[in-house]
Amino acid sequence: MDTHGEIEMSGTTVRASGESISAEVKHSFELSHVNADGTPNVTFRALSDLVISHVPLQVPKLLTPSDERIKTDIKAIDHEDIFHRLQDLQLKSFKYDREWGEMMGVDDETVRGLIAQEVADIFPEYVTVKSEFHLTENGLRMENFTQINQQAIIVDLLAALQAQQKRISILKNSPVKNLEVQVPSIFPQVLHLAERQVRLMFLLETRPVGPLDLFGLLLAPVETRMAKT
Repeated sequence: MDTHGEIEMSGTTVRASGESISAEVKHSFELSHVNADGTPNVTFRALSDLVISHVPLQVPKLLTPSDERIKTDIKAIDHEDIFHRLQDLQLKSFKYDREWGEMMGVDDETVRGLIAQEVADIFPEYVTVKSEFHLTENGLRMENFTQINQQAIIVDLLAALQAQQKRISILKNSPVKNLEVQVPSIFPQVLHLAERQVRLMFLLETRPVGPLDLFGLLLAPVETRMAKT
């Protein structure tokens, strides 16, 4: 330990062993890898309320505590409400700015996703606001930094899928005969109006006719009227 209270361990291999190893830090615990030019690059950090990885994570399985015994106030949800609100979410394509991309190890590529501020208007329960977000080594500091709970969206997608499947089941089991009765009853009226429109257009484009001729043309079948002209 030097006069500044800093401890440095270096070597090809540094090993620590024991039944348990603990470390106490005031701001963050960071793990860095050395770049080709010898400069350190933080790849993992643990803050007091957030764990951040600056490289992709590869894990065979993610487990979430979900035992009924640790839950209270369990209620049914409104599937239809979730279904409709999810349709209002607007997916966007975007790139991360250079500073954020370099810090998080994100390439300059176009990605698809959601904008947290827009999501907050529809699903405020998806969005968490961190009053102050800052990283020590690069001086990045943001106030009211918004984050989205992607896991909550995935769970609600299941609710939306169930709501849609319920609609499909109701439609499949509803009597189709009602539609078959309504369509034929409306179709002759539509056809009659269309024939009258055709006759009027044809009449206006041909020779002048009297009121009786007009009445006869409107009532006569289209084939008869065409033959007379």
